[in-house]
Amino acid sequence: MDDYYASFGDIIGFYDDGATEMHLNEYNLEDSITNEYTMEFLDWEDGAETVEFKQYVYIVIPFKRDLKIEELALYVQSDPNGASNVELEFSLFYFKDESSCPSRDDLKLYSDPDTKKEGDKDVVIEYADPKKDNRITYSTMTVNHVFDSIVFSNFHQTLDIGESYVSDNCLLAKNGSYLYMRVENNSALNRNMTPVSISFINLLVRAI
Repeated sequence: MDDYYASFGDIIGFYDDGATEMHLNEYNLEDSITNEYTMEFLDWEDGAETVEFKQYVYIVIPFKRDLKIEELALYVQSDPNGASNVELEFSLFYFKDESSCPSRDDLKLYSDPDTKKEGDKDVVIEYADPKKDNRITYSTMTVNHVFDSIVFSNFHQTLDIGESYVSDNCLLAKNGSYLYMRVENNSALNRNMTPVSISFINLLVRAI
């Protein structure tokens, strides 16, 4: 497992605190996300740092070495005190380095307006959230109050970052790159969807 843990940085969860800015939680992969205990029990060992229930907008995976990824899975649960049996949609976006990632300060919050006044006209505000047209894959699940898996595969090539980086339906992740997993339900881009407070565990990556 040492090679596995060395392949990723801390997993980052961006969430809207309902006020004025995007917040983040950082989780160590081995301690809080994926280890022998979490894989056997789908839970955290006593004393371990757990992944808080939040309305995560993005779950960010930093890559620390080159990987050819065939499949990726994550286990997700909704807050027992909140919504259940909700169709949840994830979109995945790849960024080749930190400089190409969207600034969290420019991501759209639920409280942010859709338009602004310019003279007598209402103009749509452009935020930094990547467009669905540029997602490399997506998947859906029905989220409930117990952990269940969502699986991502069949990655699609895109030239948006100026180079081809996907082949054979695999994601060719490079050292220093980032994978952004957007929870569409919790994005202000989709106010017609039901937002859900979630936790996640057991990030599993099949690399070939």
